[in-house]
Amino acid sequence: MKTSRRLFLIVGTTLFHPYLATAATLIHEYAPEVPIIFFSIATQGGAAHDPGGRQGLTQLMTQLLLRGTQSTPKDSFARALDVLGANLEIETRLDTVIIHGAVLHSEWGPFTQKVVEMLAHPAFSALELERLRAETLSQ
Repeated sequence: MKTSRRLFLIVGTTLFHPYLATAATLIHEYAPEVPIIFFSIATQGGAAHDPGGRQGLTQLMTQLLLRGTQSTPKDSFARALDVLGANLEIETRLDTVIIHGAVLHSEWGPFTQKVVEMLAHPAFSALELERLRAETLSQ
């Protein structure tokens, strides 16, 4: 006997928060049988929009987003995501920046609050910037 799987796909939802300068498209899927939500947030940007002579700036900035917020240091931010059962990655493409990952369905609300905090109040710490530069140059 074949079992059917219901899948709900929400496409083109606008994610907007008063602290964010621009809205982004949020795409996520949810199947009631699976306790995980897979999501992507896409916004215009990317490597093609880097200023002349500063290639890689968008990549650097997006990786810094994952290194803490103004109120939550890098290690605490990573630990908070772990507690929520979340995976969060940022990908810089030519014309798009994509935030994607997965989170436990039961933690969707607290997780989206962490994502908004990351986008609206990034730390952009000078120490983390130097660490990231060193990591990038060593590759």
